[in-house]
Amino acid sequence: APRDAPSAATASPEEAEEESDEVAKWQWEHKHGWRDYDVEAVQSIEAAYQGGQAMVRLKAGKDKQTIMELFFEDMIQHDTKTRNRRNIRRIGQETCRQRWCRRAYRWLMAVESGRPYRMSFEQYQQQRQEYLDSLEQTDFDPHVLYYESSESVCARISRHPFFFVITMSTVLMNALWLGYDANHNTAATIYEAPTHFQVFEQAFCIFFTIELLIRFGAFRHKCEFRKDQWFVFDTVLVFMMVGETWVLQPICLAVGITSEDSFGDFSVLRLLRLLKLTRLTRFVRLLHFCPDMLTMLRGIGRAMVSVFFTTCLLIVLLYIFGIIFKTQAEAYSTLQDSFPTVGDAMWWLLLHGTFVDAIADVVPLLREASPLMTAELMFFTFFSHLTLLNMLVGILCEVVAQVSKTEKEQAAVAAFKQHLLPILQIYAVSNEGHLRKQEFELLMRNPEMHAILNNLGVDAGDFNALKDILYEDKVVKAMENSDSDDDDDDAVKELVIEEPDLTFAEFMESALRLRGGNQARVQDIVELREYVKNRVDDIAPMLLSQMQCMLQGEAPMVPTRS
Repeated sequence: APRDAPSAATASPEEAEEESDEVAKWQWEHKHGWRDYDVEAVQSIEAAYQGGQAMVRLKAGKDKQTIMELFFEDMIQHDTKTRNRRNIRRIGQETCRQRWCRRAYRWLMAVESGRPYRMSFEQYQQQRQEYLDSLEQTDFDPHVLYYESSESVCARISRHPFFFVITMSTVLMNALWLGYDANHNTAATIYEAPTHFQVFEQAFCIFFTIELLIRFGAFRHKCEFRKDQWFVFDTVLVFMMVGETWVLQPICLAVGITSEDSFGDFSVLRLLRLLKLTRLTRFVRLLHFCPDMLTMLRGIGRAMVSVFFTTCLLIVLLYIFGIIFKTQAEAYSTLQDSFPTVGDAMWWLLLHGTFVDAIADVVPLLREASPLMTAELMFFTFFSHLTLLNMLVGILCEVVAQVSKTEKEQAAVAAFKQHLLPILQIYAVSNEGHLRKQEFELLMRNPEMHAILNNLGVDAGDFNALKDILYEDKVVKAMENSDSDDDDDDAVKELVIEEPDLTFAEFMESALRLRGGNQARVQDIVELREYVKNRVDDIAPMLLSQMQCMLQGEAPMVPTRS
């Protein structure tokens, strides 16, 4: 949104209301009143506003180099350089049709992009900050919430790798024991079972209780146990295990409940035994050490949308052919019992046509009654079984492959961040999450840094060659009262030159964008064009001065790099 447009003029609210019957125009608030955007800017803003967009970006300033962000929800203008915010307003009538069309466009854009229906400036800034913070985040390690090993016995035990191995081995043994118990233990309660069943059940219950108490005692601040999701998950399971073994079953025996007392189709004590199956959910922790199986499960989860729509298509197909078979079967007395209703016809087609259950036995009987219905069954079987289900398998395989690729990509990036952050913190003298140019040069001389970049697929030499571009001098222009758009000649202006630096997030983002496997995007081309244009604009005045010196017979000035 141009801030110093040639057509800018101070407009009072009364004058604005007189012009509201004409073409809509947009204004921004200056300290001396409201000023108009130029015609080109108004067209862009109005098109974005009527198109249901939450915001629009425009170039502003006398040199058209300042990027302005306009947010329609808050009706503010945000300067990306000075961080100033100003109010904006729209002058002009808006018909009911335009209002409803704008809401419809905004709803469609929200559905397509997944963004909120209303995007305010604060929400946009929050999303941007979350993205920058995500670059510095690593996988959560619950050990950071524990005491140091020298401060607590529980922390020393919990941090030891052998403790984790014993716990996971016990979880595996308990899963195997549940299968053995289901096959050989016929007693209604554990206290009526043979001795060895009682011993193992009590041993598992005691072990998991002690294991949970040790992990809880390792927390430095006990209320922080909620941050460890696996600990909360295990706590729920242990409480259910203790309640089923040491609370509910003794109470049932004390009040005289037997296996004959039923609750619907299940006896009360049998329902208690089913609580043991909840222990199998702890087996999920072992999937962490089987990344291929975990990737396949995540792929299946991602493909549930495709599975749902394929199932809907199959139901529609079953319904159509169910009506056809029910209608045609009325003409054959031998088939009326097989297709009495449309629902029965759909069930018959699902079993014999889709799942091809005993299809070799039903096809001869159907062929004797009606060759046409036999042909219809063959078409239904081909379309439902060979086409839909095989297509679904193909979708699942494609999704699993894509998820596997994404998982490997995320694992590589996570490993990169995990190994890079400690090195950056060592080389950053300021300890404020910033890296200066001298520190960058020292960092790139570290062989370990070269190994980390090479493992990520980044050429360390190319990355080091970009240091001059990454560390451009940052010049911040400020004015009194943050009025950088004031055109008065007596305005007070400052020129502040800061020492160039990079935040850790910017460093990581720059490294990730230089990966050899990345494809060139439109954003890369646009940034390249913008960079070349800015460089040409910087060199042009110097070349003109050199040419003037040569024409006047003077010695050309030797350019110096600041």
